[in-house]
Amino acid sequence: MHRIRYRLFPWGVTFGGVVLVLLEVGSFLLFITALVAGTIVNFTLPYFGPGLAGHNCYFTDALIVYVECRSSRQLGTLLSWAWFWTWGIHLQIGFLPFSLITLIPELVTVWLSTRLLRRILRDPF
Repeated sequence: MHRIRYRLFPWGVTFGGVVLVLLEVGSFLLFITALVAGTIVNFTLPYFGPGLAGHNCYFTDALIVYVECRSSRQLGTLLSWAWFWTWGIHLQIGFLPFSLITLIPELVTVWLSTRLLRRILRDPF
């Protein structure tokens, strides 16, 4: 347990250190959630309309592609966010001045997640 505490707080346990570790753990969990949800959305939802099976959620055929759900608008927003952060990154780069509102938090999340993993996996137990 001492080694894990040393890896999480190599500089000592301070209020700023605890807040930083909590942000890093939250970012890691958020990134893993987006990765799983975005992958599921990319490989299961039909593109450009509900399709023959009458899916509840589907990709739209607008200029800016996003997920639309007939039952819940919040679910469609959540799935769109997850897809844009994972498999839809090429669209964010293509519309770069306009996509900074979602690209900057994504980059901060990835940076904090890799920082946590690098510190924990620095040397084996």
